[in-house]
Amino acid sequence: MFATRSTLEAMAEHFESAVCPEEVFGTLQGEVMAQLAALKSLHRELTRTCHPDLALPTDKALATQVFQSLGKWDSVARLKVEDNTYGDFLPYRAPAPPYQPVELVVRGQKLKLTGFLAGDFCKRSPR
Repeated sequence: MFATRSTLEAMAEHFESAVCPEEVFGTLQGEVMAQLAALKSLHRELTRTCHPDLALPTDKALATQVFQSLGKWDSVARLKVEDNTYGDFLPYRAPAPPYQPVELVVRGQKLKLTGFLAGDFCKRSPR
């Protein structure tokens, strides 16, 4: 069964305009393993629609683009499921890498920064 060009174009537009995997795969119910199984099933179903081997020769380039985009969305969806953030409809943000200590020389003294605090520490208290 060949995917029509209009179907491939619609999929390409949808994948390109999506900002999170929930917009591509919808909501997934259950615990992590159930969500991963549902995601695998949805991915396979969509793959059958856009696989380059199932496209007409004139549509192979577009099918390849859509197929690769689907694979990227699948990878992001899996990361979100594993991080228990799937369903928040926000773009995936990878966890920050652990802080690496840094040595600085300030006014001739060696300082070792072993962590940092985030916040606005420059505000003055009202007088």
